[in-house]
Amino acid sequence: RTAAQAAALEGAADVALALNLSLREEVLVEKCLGRRMCSHCGGNYNVADIRLPAAGGRPAIVMPPLAAPAECAPHLERRSDDNEATVLRRLELYRREAGPVEAFYRARGLLEDFEITGGIPETLPRLMRCLERHADAAAPAAASA
Repeated sequence: RTAAQAAALEGAADVALALNLSLREEVLVEKCLGRRMCSHCGGNYNVADIRLPAAGGRPAIVMPPLAAPAECAPHLERRSDDNEATVLRRLELYRREAGPVEAFYRARGLLEDFEITGGIPETLPRLMRCLERHADAAAPAAASA
């Protein structure tokens, strides 16, 4: 969470990769505002239906809602702090704290930026391919050490 913690981790472990998962801010805000919890069973759902076309060299983003089952629908509630002002404050705090950590790993050539453009079924295979590329690249170096 902090650059000091990243430096301490570097002293205690061999860090080969720092993965920076990113989501466009406007999408993140919509996802946060769409979160719902079932007061009956505790299940988590999301009512946001996000469909942004590709533009300006950025990929399209398609994130359909994670619909609640019929028995949960009448019990869905929004967290009291899931409002736009609170979400924007959280994002500002994240930027202040994460920026130095990103810079720390970027300066060491260890930061991999990974933009999330879909839900878990679309993102997980891409993420696994990214991690496999890094593991494959690290394998020859580890074998020769």
